[in-house]
Amino acid sequence: MIKPPTTLTRRSVFGAGAGLALAATATRLITPAAAQSERASQAGAEALNGDGFYRFKIGDFQATVISDGSGQIPIRPILAMNVSEAELAPVLKANFMQPVIQITNNILVVDTGRERILVDTGFGEKLGPSYGGFPGLEANLRRAGITPESIDLVVTSHGHLDHIGGLVTKSGALAFSKAQFIFVDT
Repeated sequence: MIKPPTTLTRRSVFGAGAGLALAATATRLITPAAAQSERASQAGAEALNGDGFYRFKIGDFQATVISDGSGQIPIRPILAMNVSEAELAPVLKANFMQPVIQITNNILVVDTGRERILVDTGFGEKLGPSYGGFPGLEANLRRAGITPESIDLVVTSHGHLDHIGGLVTKSGALAFSKAQFIFVDT
């Protein structure tokens, strides 16, 4: 029997991502640090987390959350591109918001044992150090022992800058040169 290909929708990708985030948080909260450390040392394993990444298991899959960075970014022109400052100011005031917000961007890598899947690519080099700790994806992938060349599949959930900015480098080369690319139909 031939199985139809898995259909990825924006809702299913976000649902899976939310479940993964919840599982990662719950595991750390439920399992005492001493037990986690003892289990890792007994298995002769490396630490699950490090500077810029956090690993956890989902069944047989290894999931790694990679930090793309954090920092303050202006709402305009990055998030509200088609509006003037004069139009934006009353909306921000009515919602008790400042014109600059603090953001954190994390990217998911799933190693299935057969392939390594990257879900979204972060800001890439589209935001620079003037906005905080961006870009951080490539450096933190390497800290986690993952090279861009080892990514087999890049799944893009949608076309916002924080999800597609890392598809290409500043020079225009593919950041994940050996990967296939899937853009989720939303």
